[in-house]
Amino acid sequence: MPACLTTHNVNIAHPFLCNAGTPQHIHLDFGRPVKPTAVRLMFQGGFVAKELTMLAAPVRSSSDTNGDECHAAEAAPGLEKLTDAWPADESTLQEFAIPCETPVTQLKLVFNGSTDFYGRVTVYKLEVLGVHA
Repeated sequence: MPACLTTHNVNIAHPFLCNAGTPQHIHLDFGRPVKPTAVRLMFQGGFVAKELTMLAAPVRSSSDTNGDECHAAEAAPGLEKLTDAWPADESTLQEFAIPCETPVTQLKLVFNGSTDFYGRVTVYKLEVLGVHA
């Protein structure tokens, strides 16, 4: 059963705000391999991403390290696209599935476009569900 890997309850007085312009992003580093299954986001209505792209840094297998055991659990240098999602322009907690079969160490949420004229995005809550690998 997936557990909550990270929860960012943002103080309403200090939500995640971005400057005008797109794309915007949030980059999470879990510090160890995980298998995320879903992300939950609560936006401020009117400041919602039109499209959400999820990228992840897969864990290199020990065969990819050329025998260097110390680096077997490090993230690969590049991020791989997992999926796209289209959030609704509302202030409710929305859940988006993450199709991720292999362990990752980082997750990047890229907000492409915004319902705000200036491209701003406001996130009040962020949760990543999954299991530790």
